[in-house]
Amino acid sequence: MPISRQERLENFDKIHYVRPHLAYSKMKIAEETKRAVWLCGVTGYGKTSFVNSYFGTRHIIYFSAEQLQIEELQELQSESGTVVIDDLQSLLFLDVYQDIWKEIEKLAMRSDIWLVLVSRGRIPKWLYGVSIKKPFAIIEEKDLELSDSEVKKLLANWEVSLPEEQRTDLAENAQHNAQYIGMTAVHLAKGEAYQPSLLKVVQQQYWDYLEVHVYEQWEPQMQDFLLKLSVVDCFTIPMAKMITGRNDVEYMLRQAMEIGNFLIEYMEGDLHSDNPDYAVYEMRKPMLRSMRRWMNKKYDESKIKMLYTNAGLYYELSNEPLMALDMYQKGGATDRMISRLVENARINPGTGYYFELRKYYFALPDEDIRKSPDLMSGMCMLNSLLLNPEESERWYQELKTYAEDHTGSLKRHTKSLLLFLDISLPHRGSVDMIDILKHAGTLLQNRKTVLPELSVTSNLPSMMNGGKDFCEWSKKDTELAESIGKLVSFVLGKYGKGLVNLALAESFFEKGADRYEVASLIANGRMQADSGGKLEQVFVADGLMAWLSVFDGKLSIAKDRLESFYKKAEIEHADKMLPNIETFLVRLELYSGNMSAALQWMEMAPDENVEFVTFDRFHYLTKVRIYLCTGKYELAAELLQKLLYYAEIMKRTYIRMECELLLSITQYRMGYEGWDDTLIKCLTEVEEYHFVRLVAREGAAVEKLLGRTAWQEKDQQFRKQLTEESKKMGKLYPAYLKENTEEVTLSENALAVLKLQAEGLTVVQIAERLHIQVGTVKYHNTQTYQKLGVKDKASAVTEAYRRGIL
Repeated sequence: MPISRQERLENFDKIHYVRPHLAYSKMKIAEETKRAVWLCGVTGYGKTSFVNSYFGTRHIIYFSAEQLQIEELQELQSESGTVVIDDLQSLLFLDVYQDIWKEIEKLAMRSDIWLVLVSRGRIPKWLYGVSIKKPFAIIEEKDLELSDSEVKKLLANWEVSLPEEQRTDLAENAQHNAQYIGMTAVHLAKGEAYQPSLLKVVQQQYWDYLEVHVYEQWEPQMQDFLLKLSVVDCFTIPMAKMITGRNDVEYMLRQAMEIGNFLIEYMEGDLHSDNPDYAVYEMRKPMLRSMRRWMNKKYDESKIKMLYTNAGLYYELSNEPLMALDMYQKGGATDRMISRLVENARINPGTGYYFELRKYYFALPDEDIRKSPDLMSGMCMLNSLLLNPEESERWYQELKTYAEDHTGSLKRHTKSLLLFLDISLPHRGSVDMIDILKHAGTLLQNRKTVLPELSVTSNLPSMMNGGKDFCEWSKKDTELAESIGKLVSFVLGKYGKGLVNLALAESFFEKGADRYEVASLIANGRMQADSGGKLEQVFVADGLMAWLSVFDGKLSIAKDRLESFYKKAEIEHADKMLPNIETFLVRLELYSGNMSAALQWMEMAPDENVEFVTFDRFHYLTKVRIYLCTGKYELAAELLQKLLYYAEIMKRTYIRMECELLLSITQYRMGYEGWDDTLIKCLTEVEEYHFVRLVAREGAAVEKLLGRTAWQEKDQQFRKQLTEESKKMGKLYPAYLKENTEEVTLSENALAVLKLQAEGLTVVQIAERLHIQVGTVKYHNTQTYQKLGVKDKASAVTEAYRRGIL
């Protein structure tokens, strides 16, 4: 039977309750238009309390679906007015729920009934037809969230007051959940201090509430289903099938979405696909944490470990090694962990996950590593990448000893790993590389070894400055191409296709050689790489063509080329290459003075102060240039010192010269007298290699220094070429690395107008937003343009970003 007014209100805490304004406004409009309401939200957001507050002592017909009988709904045929049905999520567990939903459909269609339906979950499929014919007013969880002022009022109702910072922290921790905040207020009212330990206590109490009043009310199969899935942060349907062992996952997920708003669903991958396997689900954080605690209570350790191992197996099959190892570690699946680490060690560093998996490698005992030549090789490479050459060489010797102590196929395999390391260890540079490659070629031709996959570029758009530094080879580029070109291509296999032409092209380009000859070599090399070669060589080709376009003053062509290559890399799933393409595009944006794009990239750029990752060197060098553009010279100098240390340890000649050049510019702008010593050291070495373009790339920023340096060149023609190319680049790209020469101060109103311009608002829209006249906006624009030395809005925004005003 319907719940009486007295019974409905007796548990309603009128004294402390605060009604959320957003929900109230929507409810009021729905009542005025007699539009049926679907009120939903997870436990604790006060759905029932809101209903009681809204209707108060007014006469309504109120049911809880937990005790609802179909006959009670049928008896409403002669009634009119307001009908509220609460706890609708419980109908999913009733055998007769289909008949009850049919009666609810009839009520929703009646004009003399204002129907209010309350549930923890979304509108069930049974009501889709009605909701199309007669759309519901949806009052969602976000409408029930307490605003900052409402949180303050709720605390005041408990005679509690918190400073604004603590009040904001409480609201964020509680996710604006009224019950959670109320539970905290009870403790505060007892005189307890607001501190992390109190929040921890309330969290545990809230989880206790969820277990008793939510989870334990579910059917056992639903409990088991969601408990098993709580081992992962998010999941897809195929993953859920593997973890739970169920084939009816789609049905269970649909049920879960309807009994409570606990799951978030979104699309990943091909967003236009109708394939449900692309849908990703994740439990909301409070539920996820509490479900994991409940899982530890309900399941024994062996069952929990099995669930983590199943999840790890799915990740491994999906080629997600980081997630696989995390799951295997939690599941205690040591053998599977070692197997995965061995597999990763067999992949070249450019495509493997050495750095990302380092904690798992370092967690292995030395005795376990010594049992596997692949693991020893992996540890040797990993330590080299981490700028720890001594430890790298220790593992090299361990591997060498292993080869000496074994025979047959194990000895041959270990020797191939040693040869691989001889060629590819970063800290050894390119010294003796020609002899090593000749030896490797002989062994390969005689079929005495099989080399693991070798990467030349480390996914960077350079052959000379890629996986290793080959500046020395450029001194005899043509001679070496003729004498060992075929041998190198043979040893590197697919990675060698197009290598000779592209290496020559890059060497010639850096020396400022004939454009046509460089372009021809690039075109031939790209065709070879595209015909059975590797994508990383195609990146080198397109990168070189982009630089040619930059020096030709055709920046848009360079951007178009790289954007097209980005699409190609996406199609080929070259995930490790994509960030470097994005960074290359940012470098091009700097030439056009587009600081907005550069600063947006900076928000996602790797942070060298958290950890210095050698694979991120291209990103770091781009950050240095952005620091120079924004006047953050101390940060530029600090990062350059880290890069110089890296260049020294890893024998990176090109990067050392590039860093010294950028450091001299930084020091000059900082007013440091030693700038010229740094520049002289750089230019002396640059002249040795005749790398004109390394310097000329920096345009006007270096042109000024070339006119003031005490450097004495050995070749006047080289200096002339250096000066002319730098001057040319300065004229083509005057905004590149442009120095802030004077401080610009904008008034508060002018800055507000400029910020809205940066958001894309028109003059009229800005006037409306700031409640000022259009003429006032135009006045501020004129003053701002004059101060920034620009003529239009786009230039003003760009210059403001460059100066750090925005």
